[in-house]
Amino acid sequence: MHIYAQLSTHILLPMTIGALAVLIIALLKGEICPGQRGRLHRQIPIIACLFFISAGAMPVFVIPAALLVYFSVQTKTGKTRDSGPIFLLWLALLSSLMLWLASIVSNQSLFLAGSLCLAISELIFLGAVLAHLLMIRAKTRLQAFHTLLPVAGVVSLMLVVLSVLIQAYWAWPTDTKWVLNAIISAFPALILAVFVWCWHLFRSSTAHILQVGVAWLCCMLGSYLLLPLFY
Repeated sequence: MHIYAQLSTHILLPMTIGALAVLIIALLKGEICPGQRGRLHRQIPIIACLFFISAGAMPVFVIPAALLVYFSVQTKTGKTRDSGPIFLLWLALLSSLMLWLASIVSNQSLFLAGSLCLAISELIFLGAVLAHLLMIRAKTRLQAFHTLLPVAGVVSLMLVVLSVLIQAYWAWPTDTKWVLNAIISAFPALILAVFVWCWHLFRSSTAHILQVGVAWLCCMLGSYLLLPLFY
């Protein structure tokens, strides 16, 4: 598989779909004022842009991107109590999720079960960190998300580790030295990501965009370094 498609399948798409799911939950379930709602609406075009980038490798992802663009056109980005056509967000989420899972199943990977485990883990891990970054950018006052999203990152990192162990055992049973080198290069970045991401919880302080931005970069780097184990 081409590296662009690999990056889209196991990094860009799970991150984008997971972040979109969190933003939908925040818009529907969160107690947000009109100003916060408008600022959250401004984050949707960023999600659409990531789908457009992935569409360079898999053109079908123009569909959820177009749905999000249409949603952005139909909603206000200033102070508003109007939630807009939320069904478009759900449609974009469900269509992208089904297309993404279909792309994983249809692609040639070394061990499908390992690839699926990693994909679901990255959906939570990368999706949560991007959603946290976007929510801080939107200056949201939904404090519960500043706790829940890093905790979700810790739990999903454990699932990533489990996925790697499954893949190493079934797909690379004889290349233990190479597998260990790949793991040793990737895991420090992932552990650092979680440590930086949870730093405000350790200090009982406010999460900052620079802190979560560094955690996001480390998440991306660690996830990229794991890719050779799955193809």
